[in-house]
Formats: sequence, C-alpha cells, structure tokens
Amino acid sequence: MSPLRTIRRSLEVTLAAVLVVSCSSRDNLTEVETEPLLAAGGQDKLTVCHFKQATGEWELRTVAAPALSKHLAHGDGLPGDEVPGMPGYRFDDACVPELIPDYALQFIGTKATQTPDANDLDLGNTFTIELWINPANPSGPRQDLVSKWGAGTEASYDLWTGERGPYLILSTRQEPTNTVAQSTTALVANVWQHVAVVFNYPNVTFYINGAVAGGQGGMFTPQPTVSPLSLGREFSASGFRCCYYQGLMDEVRMWSVARTQAQIQATMNTKLRGIEAGLTAYWPMDEGSGQFAADVSSNGHSMQLGESSSPDVVDPTWVSPGKP
Repeated sequence: MSPLRTIRRSLEVTLAAVLVVSCSSRDNLTEVETEPLLAAGGQDKLTVCHFKQATGEWELRTVAAPALSKHLAHGDGLPGDEVPGMPGYRFDDACVPELIPDYALQFIGTKATQTPDANDLDLGNTFTIELWINPANPSGPRQDLVSKWGAGTEASYDLWTGERGPYLILSTRQEPTNTVAQSTTALVANVWQHVAVVFNYPNVTFYINGAVAGGQGGMFTPQPTVSPLSLGREFSASGFRCCYYQGLMDEVRMWSVARTQAQIQATMNTKLRGIEAGLTAYWPMDEGSGQFAADVSSNGHSMQLGESSSPDVVDPTWVSPGKP
C-alpha cells in the first residue's frame, strides 16, 4: 500500500455522505451512486486529484479536509481511485493514471488463506459478505468460501457451497445450535459470478449477480469465537482443517451493515476506496505475487496465503485476469 494511502487510512474518521461520480470535468457530471464514505477528520489538509480544464490533465491539489465531500461530489478523485472515463486505470500517488492490476486467487486441491481473529471479524446482528467466485464444481463436496468456523464454541459463521448441491449456504452458531440458510438459485460451474449474503437478524438474503437468490428467517446471530478467518477452507482455532474450495476467488468484501440490493448492484463491478462506512475488510486480491493479500480497508486484516509467511504447499496461486 502506498505511503499516502497508509497515512490517510490511519486518520481518525468521521462519517460523511459522498457522491461518487463518473466524469472527466466539473461541467459533465454523471451520478452513479450515493455511497457513505469515511472522510478524514484528523488532519487539516488532504490531497485530491483534480481535472484541470486548461491542460486537459489531472493534477494533485491540496484541499481542506472538511471540504473533501464537496470536492469528490464535483468530480475530484483520490489517489488510488479509478480514473473517471478511463476504465481499467487508477490514479497513482501523483494523480497520474496507471493500469489497475488485475489478478485473482486460484484454489486447487488443499489451498487456503487466513487472517487472525479480531473483534470486528466477529460479525453481529447485521452484516454483508460479498465476493466474486468461479467455482470448478459447486455440486461437489462441501467447500468453504468465507469461514470463521470450527467445532462447538469455535464456530461462528461460514459461507459455503457444495454437499447440498450447487447453492450458497450460510451457517451461523449460538451454542449449542447451528442455523443454516440456503439459496434457491444455483451457482454455475466454471463461470465468474458475484455472490453476496446479507444478514439482518434474524433474516438472511442471498444474491447472485445482484439478483435475489433466496433467503429465510429464523437465523441466529453468530457467536464470537477466537477462530481465524479463512478464505477457501474451514480452519478452527484448535487447528482443524477441512472443506477446501475448488475454483477462483476475487474482490472479497465484508461489511458490518446489511447492504441493500441497490448498494450491492452499484458497487459489485467497481473497486472500492476502502474507506466506505461499515466496511470491515476488503481484499481486492490484485497483488499478483507474494504471501499476503492486503486488506485495503482501514482495519488491517491482511490475508496470509497458506500457513506461513513463507511459500508453502497450501498457498493458492495468483492468476490473471481476475473477475470480468
């Protein structure tokens, strides 16, 4: 992560409503979404990328922190944002457009990632989990996608597929009982698809490619546990391992809020800034190499590939391109 982004994300934050726009000038604004963002509240000045009409180029400009929302609403961007009107490009730290890396992680065999337990990863009465997957065989054995699960008191929540058919399934636990919800729409093998589960106690709603894919009530709020959070398998605090996912994964996002269908549809095909309100963790998976997938939210949940900080046989593989 760039120094500029690291500094910005380390600031104290206050909630502000920011209009995200797609445009190339202040005179030609196209509204695409109103998304709550966390604006910096701990420093007086911030840098934004401003389109200068006279030269037709983007330039780095310093603005007052309280005015950030206004500048973004009028077409300015932040370093790291996608460049308006230039799909596939983002601003570097000097506001020069650069190609956005395009990678995903491939899970074949016994591959997985993990990040340590943290209080904000113990999800509560409202949450949303969303990601892009390209499953090799969702009709096969049980395959965990996003898991904080184990036996008994080590089990919290688990988003998985397989075993019951090619469906999305969410398990939650409050001792001594599990509750399970299943989508009514099936996943498709060897095809990229965006999947999401929204929990709004006691109800669960599934989405596939932005469309409602079923849901049910009567679900328990996940109990807190000390288990790590894993992508691609179940991995409990006591070291139990199972249920390895087979396929590709990209753009994993976890929220502490129950997102609406409109919010899911508005951002499922775009990169996040990482400072959106309610964002618990966000792994774009665009590193392309190395042992970690960075969490570009402000919460620091870097996802380690495999079982150590050095390459090992459990590492999933970086592949390109990622999700379409």
